[in-house]
Amino acid sequence: MFDDKLVTCSKSTADMYRAIAQNRVLSNSENSRKLPASWYGLYRLSRLPEPVLEEYIADENINADMTGKDITAVIREVTNV
Repeated sequence: MFDDKLVTCSKSTADMYRAIAQNRVLSNSENSRKLPASWYGLYRLSRLPEPVLEEYIADENINADMTGKDITAVIREVTNV
């Protein structure tokens, strides 16, 4: 499918979209207005545990106005990196 150019994105990009779609919290339409618009930011957030995502969304620590730096700060806080 990717070799035959049947899709317009790379396999790695498709994998990132899939990770977002498979995340129960990020794919919940009730959360869509509360999330950053950047698909890459959503991919990065998709790697966090779902209970953490739910908590951070409820507390508005994850929100639609987040920048890439904000997302990095959340990831560092959660993963202690």
